Amino acid sequence: MNKLSFDKKAAGTPAAVTHAKLVNRIDRWLQLATPEERDDGLSWYARAGEFCSVVAEECGFKTAAVAQCVAILSPQIDWDQNKRNAVLLATTLDENIKIFASKAQKNKALAALLGEYELGPESRKTYSFAENISNPASLRVTVDRHAIQAALNNPDVIDLKITEKRYREVEAAYQAVAKKHGLLPYQVQAIVWVTYKRIVNR
Repeated sequence: MNKLSFDKKAAGTPAAVTHAKLVNRIDRWLQLATPEERDDGLSWYARAGEFCSVVAEECGFKTAAVAQCVAILSPQIDWDQNKRNAVLLATTLDENIKIFASKAQKNKALAALLGEYELGPESRKTYSFAENISNPASLRVTVDRHAIQAALNNPDVIDLKITEKRYREVEAAYQAVAKKHGLLPYQVQAIVWVTYKRIVNR
């Protein structure tokens, strides 16, 4: 398979699409991955974990705490900037540093580093992101905008409110594809993510 047509009639909410269709669409993205993209996705979270481990060792924190910091600072920025911001906060311990993050985000990220705050499951995406980075056995999925767009085959789904129900429906679909291929759910999400970026160029 070398071509994918977006199904814009499927726009709306994941609830409007059956579990089987979500699974099929995610599986199609997985098949579109090049060998390089597959390798990149398979090791993406392991490399992120190694980054957090290095920062933790150099700055005297726990790896899981650095992963929480990274996750809290992650919304709306690319991965390289996300890492730079986490390093800045971990090395300065200054919640007033000038990075693309709200005051609340910086305060939470700093508290996470210091062991005074921990993301809970109610945070959904950021909680799952931290789990995927710090726990190699994690079965959670970081369901972000790209993960939903890929599951719907619709790049125009941007401002969809990600409710608990919608999050779990998409997460369950990624988990089903992972089980089918003998992969971890976060590996499928990462492979789909790098493949989606190439094809949609976003």
